[in-house]
Amino acid sequence: MTTLVSAPQARTHHSPMQFRGGKASHKRPSRSPVVRDRAAYTPYAKNPGERLVADLLRIEGLKYDYEPQEFSLELTGKGKSAIKPDFYVRKFHVFLEVTQGNDLNMGFKRSKIRNAHALYPEATIILVGPDELAELDSGQVMIIDLIEQGIEDREAPHGCTNVA
Repeated sequence: MTTLVSAPQARTHHSPMQFRGGKASHKRPSRSPVVRDRAAYTPYAKNPGERLVADLLRIEGLKYDYEPQEFSLELTGKGKSAIKPDFYVRKFHVFLEVTQGNDLNMGFKRSKIRNAHALYPEATIILVGPDELAELDSGQVMIIDLIEQGIEDREAPHGCTNVA
């Protein structure tokens, strides 16, 4: 549960004057509420799609880590290539890569995920694209169903869909 502290209460916890080099700072104390429980929200999500997925995972009670691991891929002519999936869902042992890009970006991400699956066969990376985000946002699909479908596609002999 998030506990917010009002600005007057926050000022009683911290001195309004911050000292630097013996002089009082010219900056005014912040009037924004102070968040006490950092685990109650996702401060690291970089875009609305990631925030949506983080909120849905939290609503379902699924524990996750945000960008916990980077997978180094084969070297290309442009140098080192890697993929760092956005979420690791602990219960299912899968990684979720959330993207809101266009078809070109989706193709690029799919090729990176295919390469990662070839180099790291034990890892399952599921690509959550704009279509899946729209379905999640409208409530047509549950996040657990999306993860389970991705796992089934990964285990299938010729699985394709979002597991690349």
